[in-house]
Amino acid sequence: GIPGGFNAGLLEARGDWITLLACDTLCSSVDFPENMIRSGKVMTGPRLRSGEHGLNVTYLDGWCYGFPQSLLDDVGLLDSEYFYCFEDVDISIRAQRAGYELMQVECGITNPTPPRYEDIPKYYTKNRNYLIKKL
Repeated sequence: GIPGGFNAGLLEARGDWITLLACDTLCSSVDFPENMIRSGKVMTGPRLRSGEHGLNVTYLDGWCYGFPQSLLDDVGLLDSEYFYCFEDVDISIRAQRAGYELMQVECGITNPTPPRYEDIPKYYTKNRNYLIKKL
C-alpha cells in the first residue's frame, strides 16, 4: 500500500530533511523541496488554497509532506496497517503529540485528481475505525 511504499523509501533516505511525494503529484517548480524546508520541529505540506502561506493545520494530506529526519526517530515510520487513506492523519497526530508544528507552505505542486479506486470506501471505513481505536 501507500504507507508501505513510502516506508521503503524512508528506510533508504539520507539527509537532514525528507520530502514524500505521491506518484500522481504534479510539480510546477524544480525548487519545491527547498520551499518546504523549515527549521525546528515542523512538518510541512503544500498550501491547498490560494493566499494561505504558512498556515498551521491539524493534519497534512498524504500526497506530499516534508519533515526533518528527526521525525522518524520521534514518531517512527508511517503505519502500514492503513494500506490506503488515514495514514496521513495518523502521522500528523503522532507528529503533533511529539511537539511538531504542521504547516502548509507554497511549494509549487498540486495533486491533480483524487484516485478512483473501487476499494476506497472499504479502506476508508476500515482505516477510520482503526485510527479511532489508536486514539
